[in-house]
Formats: sequence, C-alpha cells, structure tokens
Amino acid sequence: MIWFLTLESLITITSTVFYLYVQHKQRLWQRLGIPGPKPIFLLGTDHELGRQSWPKLTLERYRQYGKIFGSFQLLTPILTIHEPELIQQVFIKDFRNYANRMELRTYHKYFNENLFFTDIDKWKRMRAIISPSFTTGKIRSTIPMMNQCIDQLFEHFERNIQQSNGHLNVRKFIMGLTMDVIAATGFSTAINSNDSTNVQDSFVEMGMALFRQNIFQTILAITMPKFLLRLLRIRLFFNEKPYNYFCNLVIRLIQQRKHDNDQKSADILQLILDAEVDDDVINDDNLDNLIITMNNESNQQSIINENKEKTKNLRSTLAKGKLTETEVIANSVLLLIAGFETTSSIIVHCLFEMAWNPTIQQRCYEELQAKLDGLDYNSHEYFDIIMHKLPYFESIIKETLRKYPPCSIIPRSVSVDHCQLNGIPLQKNTIIHLPTHAVHHCEDYYPEPEKFLPERFMPENRHNLVPYTYFPFGLGPRNCVGMRFAYQELHYCLSRLLLNYHFETLPETPSMLTFVKGTPIMQSLPFDLRITKRC
Repeated sequence: MIWFLTLESLITITSTVFYLYVQHKQRLWQRLGIPGPKPIFLLGTDHELGRQSWPKLTLERYRQYGKIFGSFQLLTPILTIHEPELIQQVFIKDFRNYANRMELRTYHKYFNENLFFTDIDKWKRMRAIISPSFTTGKIRSTIPMMNQCIDQLFEHFERNIQQSNGHLNVRKFIMGLTMDVIAATGFSTAINSNDSTNVQDSFVEMGMALFRQNIFQTILAITMPKFLLRLLRIRLFFNEKPYNYFCNLVIRLIQQRKHDNDQKSADILQLILDAEVDDDVINDDNLDNLIITMNNESNQQSIINENKEKTKNLRSTLAKGKLTETEVIANSVLLLIAGFETTSSIIVHCLFEMAWNPTIQQRCYEELQAKLDGLDYNSHEYFDIIMHKLPYFESIIKETLRKYPPCSIIPRSVSVDHCQLNGIPLQKNTIIHLPTHAVHHCEDYYPEPEKFLPERFMPENRHNLVPYTYFPFGLGPRNCVGMRFAYQELHYCLSRLLLNYHFETLPETPSMLTFVKGTPIMQSLPFDLRITKRC
C-alpha cells in the first residue's frame, strides 16, 4: 500500500510538473506582452489550420492581432511579422540570424536534403553550386521546349472549345500544360498531359496524385513530435507514393545519362548534374552573391568568371564543388514539384482575373498585339519584348503575384542562441512567419487590396510601393532559386494565351476563389470559364 501511494504520488507530481512546464512554455508571448490566439494545452494554435485555408486564417489573425503577433506550433513559439522594416531585417539585414527554415519533424532521405529545408551550411554550399545553372542565358535554352508544350495546349483548346462551346475547366488544362513544361524542360520527357487518351500515363497520374493532399496527414506532419511521426510512419507532408515515383524516375534518368555520356540533354536535370564551382566560390562569405534577381544576371556568375580568370593556369589543382547524387535527386524533384503546382496556380489565377476584368484583359491584348504581331515566339526579339518592354502585361503578372502569391507563408527559424527582433527576445529555433498573402493584402501598403489593380505596378506609380512589402518568391539570399525559370514560363504562357484567346466568366464562375485547406500553397478549387479563340 505504501509503495502504491508512493507511485501514485510520483505520477501526480510528474503530471503537475509537466502541466506547469507546458503552461510556462505556452505563456511566452503573454509574458512578453505580444498579442495572439490563445493556445490549447500541448496542441498550440495550429489546430485551426485544418478548418480553414491558410490565406484566410493569416489574414484574419493580422486583422485581429495586428502586425506582430505570437502563436504556437505545439510548444514551439511562432512570431508572425508584417512590418516592412522587420521583414527586411529577417530576409536581408540580419539574414544569418534567421537563415534556417523551420526544422522538419518528418524525415525522408531526399525531401530533407533539398534547398528549401536544409540548414544554413548545407544550403549555402548547394546554392553556390546550383545558382549558376539558373542564369538567364541557360534558362533561355528551354524556350523551344516550353513553346512546343504551349502549341499542344492550343490544339487541346481547339478540340474542346468545339465540343463544349468554350466551357472549360481552366485549372485542368493549365495543370496539364505546366506538367508538360516541367517534364520537357526538366527531364527531356514528352508526356502531353491533356491528351484524353493519355490519362493513365504514370507521369501524369503521379503528378496529379502528388497534390491530392490528405489534410489530416499534412497537419500531423507540421505539428506532431518526431517520435510520433516515426511511429505513424509519416515521412512527408503529402502523398508519399507519387513523391517516391518521381525520386525513382530521376534516379533512372541519372543512371541512363551516366551510361550515355556522349549525348547530353539540354534540360534542368543536366544543368544540375553538370553544375560545379570552385571551392573558393563556395567558401565566399558574401551571401549576397547567392541572391537570384530578375533584372540582371546574378553576381554569383561574375564572381565565378573572375575566379576562373585568376586561376586559369592552376585549373588542374583547384578543388571542385559538385552536388552528391542524393542532392541532385532531392533538388530535381523539388524543382519538379514547385514548377508544376505553383506555376499552374499563378496562370490560373491570372486568367480568372482577366475573365472578371474584361477592360484590363482588352488593354493587355492590345499591348501584346501591338508589340508582338508577326514575331516568331522562339526568337530573341520576342523574348526581349515580353520580358522587358510590355509594362502593362508585366504589371498584370505582378498584381497576380501580389493578390495570389504562390505560398501564403514563408517560414524562417532563429538560428542563433540569442537575438532580438524589434526588441523582442527570441530563443534559438523560434519560428518566424513572414505571411506573404497577409502582407500583400494589408491596406496600409496596398489600398483596396481585394481589387485587381495592375496600375499599382506601372512605372509611373512605383514610387507609391512600400519597400519589402512585396515578396512572392521571397527576398534576400534564400529567395527562390527557380524564380527566373518561373518568370520566363509565366511570360511565355500568359503572353501567348492572352494573345490568342479571350476569357469570359460563366454564370457558375465564382466571384472569389476558394483555396484548399491545410496547406500554405495557394491552390484554388477548380472553376470553369468560357474560352473563345481570337481572330
């Protein structure tokens, strides 16, 4: 009896201590005077993500709690910031303090080794090696393949417009297009996703299955402890079968290319396989050299050229940095996923706005028609015009990315033991949320944020834009390495679509888009538009 009472007392004391520990952890923001949603014991505040979409939730929280608020992922504190100065501090000024993304609780051999999730040391090395593969010059080599995929889409449009009187599920066709583009430009694989006789093709089937997310699994992967995820055998945010399919596909392609060195494909996989830089470039401490920009070639490339010139007589003795095979596979599959889903969503959202704003669509068409009429879309002149000389068309793309950024939240993690942000003390591994969608919809930075107004980004209005309040692909050294490729694809797909087709709403077309719940990716539910070919 005495033993039993002692055990009972021990359990009581242990439970009490654990309860007090959790309470202490989850009162962090309260002690610091930071507003935010009230956490549920152990679960924190992220349980709400399963009930509504991330864009809607982040916007509601901003309007309720202000531009700085705290929340919890289980017991891990999250600080969400909307202030431009703080966004600049996290992305750029104090980048080294916030260099890591949130630590993954799941583990997959390839998923954990891609650029998006690796820690600062691995990321810096991989980024230095991969960045020169994404210069404008190298990406331009994929333009003929992109245009072949767009030609295929137009053939499907012609057939289906006649069969359905122009009533088409836009998302279905555009997802097929971007899947074709990433298969062709990334892996030299022709698949023709929109071909109705091709629906059982493994690439198409697995590509579609990849984003049929199980919301419950996604929430568990984000919030549950590592030991529980291992116990439940949850290794990814999304469906593991299609992800493993693409990993195995890349492995097979790499093996084929190892045995066929004489014939190299001009695709992204080959660029990544061939990527190498001198070790002194990898060890260069200036992280600004790794930033991908739209207007100029990256500084990284010029540094590489300078180093080559300085050491051309010592080439045989220089150590080279290359990706491991695991890193090649991990980053190739990452680019496939990002290039398929996010790009298709941006195009779909743009066409949705064009249909609801016929005046904007007509003005865009007239600008495109005046500058591009009669040009070969594979020519250098076509590229130069659509990328640099169509201010209204460019403003439409930017406004689409403002209103519908690819990802509603960009996470960072405090990577040093002690730091302060706006006077708030932060411990290592505290998560920083930079809520792209909420910042892009802040009335202080974008008046009438729910309206689609390309004029915001016209050259004569740029002085009204608040710096560091627009970051659809992130900012600073860890911005999206595939940004140039994404912009090129957006410019080619949208310029040719808007030049050749007119988009209108139908009675059943929603006036506002609804987004999939349980994911930070801005993936809208399907809708129909009327599509007619321009004369």
